[in-house]
Amino acid sequence: MSVLHPVGPEEPRTYWLRRAAVLVALLLVVLVAVWAFRPAGDDELAAVPGSTPSSTPAAGASASPGPSTSPSPTPSSGPSPSVSPDTGGQGASEQEAEEKAAAEEKAEADKKAEADKKAEADKKAEADKKAEADKKAEAEKKAEEEAEAEPARCASEDLRVTLTGSATPSVGEDHELELSVINGTSGTCELTVDQGSFELRIYSGTDRIWTTDQCAEWLPATTVTLEPEQAHEWTTTWQGRRSEDDCGLDEDALRPGTYVATAVFEKAEPVQLVMRLG
Repeated sequence: MSVLHPVGPEEPRTYWLRRAAVLVALLLVVLVAVWAFRPAGDDELAAVPGSTPSSTPAAGASASPGPSTSPSPTPSSGPSPSVSPDTGGQGASEQEAEEKAAAEEKAEADKKAEADKKAEADKKAEADKKAEADKKAEAEKKAEEEAEAEPARCASEDLRVTLTGSATPSVGEDHELELSVINGTSGTCELTVDQGSFELRIYSGTDRIWTTDQCAEWLPATTVTLEPEQAHEWTTTWQGRRSEDDCGLDEDALRPGTYVATAVFEKAEPVQLVMRLG
């Protein structure tokens, strides 16, 4: 028995098939060992389609007996280098997307902050406007209350003046004259009596004898508040002589005769008192 010429009870073809099977099994063991101990980078290269290492199995044993040599399997030149996916471009796209999302988020936050700022400014302006309106309303209310608290000045045309006294005074003696101003309106008013608004004068014909305009002491200024039909009353003394400026009086006594006293208050109706000095 020899390697090329097997001898046995079976046909030679059977022995050749067995030998071929053993060779194929050995080749598979070698390939598995190479695959197990390959460098890590080979995985990526092997992932590219068409780059899988191929092996050419040994040709089957010839059916005809006779000496022959089995061609040993020739492995391929090895897997072709595969091109790995462009992970750098994908990473750049993801970074751009993240930056865009961050920019949009910042823009949205800035927009919201601006809207909040505007809303706060509008709220403050509205509060200031309301405070100003309240202040104005309060001032108007106060002015109205003060106007109600301080009655208006009495209209002189609605006032009534009275003058009373002795119709027969004696020569050289003081003569008291009683005066009053009555509020003839339907409301409360303020009355001011002074030399600018009131005068009591005494004439004999066209000759002026005496007047309160020549002496403030004869008509003290006063301001009073009068209810409807309420009167302000006072008394003035006529010394029975001629008056002069600065509260002066003529030393000469007046002669007996008729003298007329007249009380005048602005536009009110004047009143008179006729006296016969004797």
